[in-house]
Amino acid sequence: VDNEFCKVRWHEMSALEVFDLHRAVYSFKSIMTSFKGEQVKLLEVARSSDSSSNHAVGHIKYLWKSKKILIGCSDGRAIEVDKLSLSKKTMSAKDYNNGFLSKISEDDEKKFE
Repeated sequence: VDNEFCKVRWHEMSALEVFDLHRAVYSFKSIMTSFKGEQVKLLEVARSSDSSSNHAVGHIKYLWKSKKILIGCSDGRAIEVDKLSLSKKTMSAKDYNNGFLSKISEDDEKKFE
C-alpha cells in the first residue's frame, strides 16, 4: 500500500468511504490529506454522529463540546477526527485547533485539500 492509496480525495469520497479507507489501513498506515500545503495524517477517525448532509467538501469545523474536528466529505456528510499528525508531531484535535485553525482569519477557508 503506497501513500497515494492512503490519500483522502475529499471531492470524490463519501464519509463512509473515508472511514472505510481508515479502517483498511490504520494498523500499518495512516490516511493523509493536506492543509495549506502541509501533509496531515488523520490518526483517529470516526463516522460523525451528525446526521445532517450539508457539510461542505473538505471544510473543517472544530466541535468545542466534543473537542473533535468535523470534516465534510463529497456526500455532504462528515467524519470526526480526534487525533492527527503534522510533521511527525501527533496532537489532539483540540491542540490542532488551538495551534493552527484558530490562527486563520474567518475570511480565509479552513479546508483540507
